[in-house]
Amino acid sequence: MDNINKIIPSLGNVSLLFQTGEDTDAMNVIQALSVILEDSIEMFILFKETFKLHLDKFTVKEVSFEEFFKAITSKLKDLIDAIQRKDSVMISDLLEYEFIPNIEEIQHIMNKIKSEAFEKVN
Repeated sequence: MDNINKIIPSLGNVSLLFQTGEDTDAMNVIQALSVILEDSIEMFILFKETFKLHLDKFTVKEVSFEEFFKAITSKLKDLIDAIQRKDSVMISDLLEYEFIPNIEEIQHIMNKIKSEAFEKVN
């Protein structure tokens, strides 16, 4: 979860990185974001299958994990489209209003699930 703490401030700087011609650094942050999302999905699956947790009692922003990650995937496509169009305003808005709050929510839910998984093991 340290990678989530590290990426949150970086996400806020991506638009500026693009504007200042530091596209490689900006894309590295976007890549790290996609890895975090992929790892989060895998972790939810692991907890569900390995620890037999009933994840349906957990929701992310009041929707199921499946719905949440479908929405995030859609926003990731929007982000890629904005990058291709070099739309720094859209990039900034998506990161600030969609990805940062959702990454923070993922972190919060992961902590709750980990806590329950470890309680169940003990």
